[in-house]
Amino acid sequence: RKLQALQRKLRGCVLDVCTGLGYTAIGAAAKEAVQEVVTIELDPVMVEMQRSNPWSAELFENDKITRLLGDATHVLPTLEENQYDAIIHDPPAQALSGELYSAEIYAQF
Repeated sequence: RKLQALQRKLRGCVLDVCTGLGYTAIGAAAKEAVQEVVTIELDPVMVEMQRSNPWSAELFENDKITRLLGDATHVLPTLEENQYDAIIHDPPAQALSGELYSAEIYAQF
C-alpha cells in the first residue's frame, strides 16, 4: 500500500528509512522507473532476520538496492541533499522509536 500511495512519484532514486524485512525496498526496486533504492536499518538483529528470510533475499541480491546499517538520525545528515525522488518512512511503533517521529527527522527529508 505504501508503494501504491506513491504511484508515479516512485521513480529515480528512492530512500527507504527503516528497512525491516525489506519488502518495501524490494518492491520499490522492482519498479522499472526506479534506478536505485537506498535503505537504512538500525538493528543488526533485523539484518540477520533478513538474511534468514527467503523473501528478503533480494535485499542482498538486487544491484539496485543499497543497504545502510545505522541510526537513521545519524545517517540522514550524511546523505546528499535533494538526491531522492521519493522517500518512504515506515518506522516501528512510536513507543519503540519516538525520535524517528520527531520534527527534526522530518526536516531532514
